[in-house]
Amino acid sequence: MRLALTALFAATVAAASGAAWAQDTAAQAVESIPAGIPLRVQLDKTYRLRVGTKVQGHLTEPVYLFDHEVLPANSKVYGTIIGKHPVDHQTRMAAMFDGDLTPLKEAEVSFDQMETPDGNRYAIQTESTQRTSQVVHIATGERRQSHQSLGRHIVSVFHWARTKTEAVLAAPHKWDTVRQAVYQEIPIHPQELWVGTQYDAELTRPLPLPGQPHPSQVEAADLNGLKLDGTIRARLLDPVDSATAQVGTPIEAVLTEPLFEDAPAKGSAGDAPEAASSATPRKRTRRLLLPEGTHLLGSVVQAKAARMFGRNGSLRLSFRRVELPAGDVRVIQAQLMGAEGDKSERLRIDDEGGVHAGGSNLFAAPASLGALAAVGDRTGAGVVTEAITGNGMDLVTRVAGALAADGGIVSGIGYYEAGKIVYDQWIGRGHEVAFARNTRLEIELAAR
Repeated sequence: MRLALTALFAATVAAASGAAWAQDTAAQAVESIPAGIPLRVQLDKTYRLRVGTKVQGHLTEPVYLFDHEVLPANSKVYGTIIGKHPVDHQTRMAAMFDGDLTPLKEAEVSFDQMETPDGNRYAIQTESTQRTSQVVHIATGERRQSHQSLGRHIVSVFHWARTKTEAVLAAPHKWDTVRQAVYQEIPIHPQELWVGTQYDAELTRPLPLPGQPHPSQVEAADLNGLKLDGTIRARLLDPVDSATAQVGTPIEAVLTEPLFEDAPAKGSAGDAPEAASSATPRKRTRRLLLPEGTHLLGSVVQAKAARMFGRNGSLRLSFRRVELPAGDVRVIQAQLMGAEGDKSERLRIDDEGGVHAGGSNLFAAPASLGALAAVGDRTGAGVVTEAITGNGMDLVTRVAGALAADGGIVSGIGYYEAGKIVYDQWIGRGHEVAFARNTRLEIELAAR
């Protein structure tokens, strides 16, 4: 009897230990996105800038772990406006000189919930940074607008304006775009978070992903003898700009998605030359070359700060090594093909991967024409035309001039606008090339 009880007790303990081990193994199998990974979120609607307002957006790009996708694009993200703060002094002064007298605020948004398309919901903790960037790509053989004659330049400007207007009217959320344009013509206006505003919501704590299938990890290929080529996508780990960078300044980026190469499966039929003509196709498998998390190491090879008289800055980055998560380092040959940049800097990338700020301002010609019209027309007519080509200060002064029957007001502001355009375009300091932390890059690898 005692022997039977001892055996039963041992079996119970073994079963409990086995269950605990199974639970531990299952817990270890749950994937987790590490802290520090930024989620790119774009707002789906326009919201009034009020603390406590709930906001909704979606992921504009997927999130990968090593060799597979864990959060698909278009996953819904929910958050709240938790605060608002005054903009920096430079931005405030620039807005006032452009006729915007609104006490501008920046919204502090916290994203705390996520829902994937398959219905999984996750609680997240993030710190968000608003992005005002747009992606520019290399423009091989593109002629600069400055090489055109003045007449052709003006014609191209108005053609561009018409095309953009047609695109706005045909796009979704067009009334938000129209309302935003109207606000730009009013010196004091409500402030809103516009649809399409993007944020980098950086995870402050790891994000476990229970309930998701855990795929077996693909073994990374041996890079010895392999030619690395293709386009990779990465993000900068530290900011860099043409104003402060020096030649030789180290830079580092990290891959945001893996790079694969299609390769024949080992041991498949058709390894012999005579089998190549066989009707049976050769099986192919995806060979992992560079997993997500691979570090790109490089340096600044050219940096020129912006200077007075409208001379813009430029920057050239070079990546020459990759460091895999396992520590393996390989030499590469890479060229920048695309990058995010602040919209106001109007970046362009030449055919050698150099990034240049500025370029032709498509708004310079219509703005100049509007300013000259404001000087020449003292009757107060053409308010609608001036509202389209000018800014908030232009519209108000036209109305004030008409009501006061004082052409001097209109002429004075007209001269001010013309002078400001001349200073901004040809006298003042040019624009810098500035890449913030987590700026997305597109890099082309060339076989050595």
